[in-house]
Amino acid sequence: MQAPLITALAASLSLGATHSDDTVKLQLAPTSGTVSTYAVEILRTIQGGDLQVVMNGNEVPAQFLPKLEFEFTASTTATVTDHFLPGENDITGPWRKRTLEDLTSAFDMSLTYSGETTDFAAEASSPLDDQPFLLGLDEDGEVVARWADPESKLDDEFLARVRPELHLEGLLPDEPVAMGATWEADASAVAAILDFSESLPWNWPSDAAENVPGPASNTYEGTLELTVIDLRTEDETVFCTVSLSGDIVETGTRATDLAQVPVADGTATETTTTTFTVEGELVWNVTAAHLASFELKGEGEGEQATVKDPGQPGPDYSSTTRHKAQLEIQVK
Repeated sequence: MQAPLITALAASLSLGATHSDDTVKLQLAPTSGTVSTYAVEILRTIQGGDLQVVMNGNEVPAQFLPKLEFEFTASTTATVTDHFLPGENDITGPWRKRTLEDLTSAFDMSLTYSGETTDFAAEASSPLDDQPFLLGLDEDGEVVARWADPESKLDDEFLARVRPELHLEGLLPDEPVAMGATWEADASAVAAILDFSESLPWNWPSDAAENVPGPASNTYEGTLELTVIDLRTEDETVFCTVSLSGDIVETGTRATDLAQVPVADGTATETTTTTFTVEGELVWNVTAAHLASFELKGEGEGEQATVKDPGQPGPDYSSTTRHKAQLEIQVK
């Protein structure tokens, strides 16, 4: 959703914002030199089981399958600083120098299979920690990312999946808003924060590789409903608070293998689909024209399907499990 140009919020305000009849326009348009810093915390939990297996087109009776129960918890924390810079010819919208600090990803797992329980925990750091990079979108909406230091020896692949939209500008309305105004946004508008951990490279301990899932390619569908619930001025800064709610269908695919399956082997594709019902709140700094804070909580249900890739020897194989999920995000 494209944000409109911001209206002035009171000619008398020293930061240059004006307002008229308590109606404001929301956009991501900070002046060059603006610096915004946020603490990001993301927590995901999944519990499930109910294993079903199909081999060569035939469902395996439940009495021949092991009992499977699992619980996974994944958390990510970071401090994100965006330094907004003058635009360049190939960039539309804000061009920013981003620095990520205190990057940590943690993964905890409890898996019960045929009566035997395995517990596992690991923590990772990232090679992007304290390594500034430049970030923006070109005219086609494609991400442009490069190291802030042209002499950097870091691998360009580290920037392959980063996205600029952590300010969640896709949630902003096209028209001016006042108290009580409502509008809708596509669920993909929050993809950058939902995918924050997936978009970063992580250095996991060598003994964690077989237990920590690899990065997934995620898509998001659904509609979010947004409502202005507060407009206030604090120390000559105008803030707009917006509630949001709705359903988000997250579908993620990743490459895997069947090494843990006794009756099949080879490579496979894992597809996880979860439908979250979410509620949250966005606070927009209207005067500075960027995000002030964001929080989102959700609960969901879904399934994970693992399908053996075609063209391999041995029987066809697929399995599914069911799960419940919880999601908590804070950006402040």
